[in-house]
Amino acid sequence: MNSRRFPSFSFPAKASVKTLAALIATSTLLTACGGGSSQSTEETSDEHEHTGRLLFSLSDSDTLMVFDQEESAFESVEDSAAGNAATLVLADNGLSAAVLSNGIADFVYSGLHSEEEEEALVEAEGEHGHEEAELLSRSLDTVTAMTSTQGHFSLLQSGSTVLLPAEDLEDTELDFENTTGPASQTYPGLLLEEEHELMLFFAADKAQVYEAGAATGDEFSCTNPAASVQGTEFALVLCDEGVLTVKVEETETDHEIDSDTLTALSSATQLRSNGHDFAAFSADGLWLIHEDDNETLQAETVSLTDVDNICNAAFATEDEESLAVLNSAGYLHIIDAESAEETRIALDETVTTNLSCDALTLANGPEGFMVVDKNDGILYIIDAHDGSPYHVHSRYQDNALTTLADVVLMHAIDAEHAHEH
Repeated sequence: MNSRRFPSFSFPAKASVKTLAALIATSTLLTACGGGSSQSTEETSDEHEHTGRLLFSLSDSDTLMVFDQEESAFESVEDSAAGNAATLVLADNGLSAAVLSNGIADFVYSGLHSEEEEEALVEAEGEHGHEEAELLSRSLDTVTAMTSTQGHFSLLQSGSTVLLPAEDLEDTELDFENTTGPASQTYPGLLLEEEHELMLFFAADKAQVYEAGAATGDEFSCTNPAASVQGTEFALVLCDEGVLTVKVEETETDHEIDSDTLTALSSATQLRSNGHDFAAFSADGLWLIHEDDNETLQAETVSLTDVDNICNAAFATEDEESLAVLNSAGYLHIIDAESAEETRIALDETVTTNLSCDALTLANGPEGFMVVDKNDGILYIIDAHDGSPYHVHSRYQDNALTTLADVVLMHAIDAEHAHEH
């Protein structure tokens, strides 16, 4: 990777970020945890157990960028995507990402390791085993959509689903796996259960279950599938009819497929999951989805304080009860998924005049979130550590952030938390 490191600057409280942008051409640490704008000293990396690498694509370039949280540096990945404005999908384990542009799916390995691998490397070598993030040589063409599902990337290629195992993605012997399903699929298939090759495919306005390449006869209405998440037992799919829920239950001799459609969520535009709870949202609505005593999913409306327009939402991957909701007024709301209690955090260096969702984006990490304000080129790191409430931990500025197209935070995710797509 090509690394651009940068100095720290002090400036008076409430100084204009736009003024700074004119004066500072390179990346800048604006502030660090523990104080206001006058601070410019960064916390040492060992104060936080978790670290990650923010991967983002650019609207005006095929270059892929990384913000390395441990090094506090913005870096460019050595090789480029197939085109500008690439779409990104994070692997279930958080250690790699699929990159789609111009119909070509590429794959980035983060250079990070799972917690177990990291501990083994430190014990054997006495230091972290982090490598540079890299664009792998493996790619797939004529791809129109992609998602992650049960430890795999699922790619829709010419109307059929192709799977790629995401674990050890840097292993050159891994290869794409073709699946057998209906013709003319409209959304990447979901892996419901790997041992029996149980798949959920989408074609002809239906979601259809296949086992080992043969249709089981289980099919459900699902017009225009647009998003999906999976938990320990449930798969949820956003369709025109509402949110389709599919549950696989193992029996002594076989398995049972139960389904339902939450029609009250027909206006939702996105889905999120922490593995056992789910959330749906639109620009003007937020719903938490829980399993009730009858083992079915029910949705409840969540009211937020002074929210004009919801831009995005995400669960933290380890502090899994925390759901962050980003709005166009320049606030991040942290919702407790169990109690629905709310904490509101201001993006305090963002100029809110004429601010819109087009200028804001959100990525989730283990115990926190990263928010990018593209108007001012600011990256906010928001976290909770050492028992403290969620707060703005630090702020960085880089000109590349002003043309950010898509973003994911690559970091090690335990299997029990690997459910958000």
